[in-house]
Amino acid sequence: MKKDASLLKNLFTKDRTIVLSPSRLLAHILVILSIFIATPALAANYGYAADRLLQSGAAPLGETFASSLEINMLDSKQSEKPDWGLEIDALPYITGGYYGSSWLGWRNFRLRGVISRVKLPEFVLPKDFSAWEIDVLAVIFDFFPRATGKYQGPWLGAGYEYWESAITVKGPKRTGATAHHILTLGGGYVHKFSGHLYVNLWGAGHYALSGTELQVNGESYKIPPFQGEVSLKLGWIF
Repeated sequence: MKKDASLLKNLFTKDRTIVLSPSRLLAHILVILSIFIATPALAANYGYAADRLLQSGAAPLGETFASSLEINMLDSKQSEKPDWGLEIDALPYITGGYYGSSWLGWRNFRLRGVISRVKLPEFVLPKDFSAWEIDVLAVIFDFFPRATGKYQGPWLGAGYEYWESAITVKGPKRTGATAHHILTLGGGYVHKFSGHLYVNLWGAGHYALSGTELQVNGESYKIPPFQGEVSLKLGWIF
């Protein structure tokens, strides 16, 4: 605290004004301006392009900005800014549920968050079950291995999911609930119709790390640890 007080005392006069001579103030301003003008990204963001600098008479700086190397660097920085988008999945809506996904992407990578409710069709259920409804929260990391353009072509994904299941057992209708921690691995193919609209044909396998047993009225039922699905998503890139 004493050091802080001493520093403040040296920086300010008794009337709390900054102790800075005109010559030092001018030097600080010149240094800041030189850093600003010498940084292409900063200058471009504030409209200091090469033609404007040339018009202002700053020929050496104009020549520097006009160099192809710096222009390419600036273009690459602008093209590498993060993107984000939204997706909806057909399968949950067809079965009476819902699906929403938002993702953040950079280069060949995407990070997705998912919230969903799925009602599994009876023909895919284990023999002892008559209904199975799942609420899902998921975080998925995607990778596009081919240089076919941003977020298009084949992709691979892996992540973690949390499920809450409500399962109805055959016979006298009894329903039990359980939770699952899931590892998921999937992939698919993205086809773009434009710079924004795309479809995503995908499939995934889900492996349960927990919640593989259901207790209903004192009876125990096995839940298969592996589940698979295939579906079609519609997405939009902003």
